[in-house]
Amino acid sequence: MALFVLLSIYAVVFAPLALPPVVGLFAAIVNLVRNSVRPAKHALA
Repeated sequence: MALFVLLSIYAVVFAPLALPPVVGLFAAIVNLVRNSVRPAKHALA
């Protein structure tokens, strides 16, 4: 039980610290996909 409490505290403390890089990575991937799709769409139109 104490271990579970410790893990939940760990998750609450470290989740916000780990979130920004993941969000930034996701945004970078979305931008890459959007940039690679836009020229193809432009060529078709």
